[in-house]
Amino acid sequence: MTIQMTIIGLGQIGASIGLGLSEQKEKILRVGHDIKSDVMRKADKMGAVDKTAYNLHDAVDNADIVILAIPVDQVKDTLELIASDLREGSVILDASANMISIGKWAKEYVPPERYFATISPTINPQYIEDFQTGIDAAHADLFKKGFFVITSPAGMPSDAIRLATELADLLGATPLYADPLEYDGLSAATNLLPQLMAAALVNATTDQPGWREGRKIAGKVYCRVTEPLLYLDEEKDFGTAARLNQENAVRVINDLIFALKDIRDAISEEDSTSLEGLMRNAVTARDDWMQQRFSADWDREHRADVPSSGESLARFFTGGLFKKRDDKKK
Repeated sequence: MTIQMTIIGLGQIGASIGLGLSEQKEKILRVGHDIKSDVMRKADKMGAVDKTAYNLHDAVDNADIVILAIPVDQVKDTLELIASDLREGSVILDASANMISIGKWAKEYVPPERYFATISPTINPQYIEDFQTGIDAAHADLFKKGFFVITSPAGMPSDAIRLATELADLLGATPLYADPLEYDGLSAATNLLPQLMAAALVNATTDQPGWREGRKIAGKVYCRVTEPLLYLDEEKDFGTAARLNQENAVRVINDLIFALKDIRDAISEEDSTSLEGLMRNAVTARDDWMQQRFSADWDREHRADVPSSGESLARFFTGGLFKKRDDKKK
């Protein structure tokens, strides 16, 4: 039995999912769609998809699985557009970072007898310092030694969670089951805040009279600390991710302000002991995190929350969610 997986959005995440499933071509038909035709052509050429569809409705037609790997400011409109095209029993897996808001949109637009879950991935530490973005940063092993953070709106059948788990296993990632509220809080601190901080830094420096000369000496440090702007969660409506996660965004910004104030006060008061302690703590904490991230030696207790079926994806389909759909038709 061959199933159709439609990947909407062929950037780093979407194309990497396709590449990671290249050995499953006999079981999974990978259909790709992206609003940029050149990206679709590149995805086809690199083997990330088996076929492409320029029309969004055609791409979703007959899909058993639809993966949304698109900027968060496109998710709501996309769900609304494809709602009537989703076949009964199909599963939508969204790779966005804002789980609470996306879950609400799913409840509003995803029709009954269609299933929804989020699969927010973390990447292989091998690529954590890679400057490339988009489809040029796609790799078949992008998710190995990483996590798929999986959630689903309340009331959604567990089949969607199990399917997301099977996909994570196939891609070499560890499933991590999270409460949407908890995840949005963690994501605000680790993903959103660096982007907001980078935006604030650029605005604080480039708007100053000294930038005319400062730009000439800005180097690696400035480039690295502003790099998060390359990975914004939006395509056009910048700030959408912060607005959708407003309470957490404000909280983590306040945390940053307090931390900056501690450093500022230590400098202002010429308190070398406090300043040295604050800087040393930061250096040590970052070093510890980097070592843990590269070793990927994490506590795996979360895997027990919703166990994987332990089967291959294709076997799951023939004996699980899609079998139920076929039985219902009979």
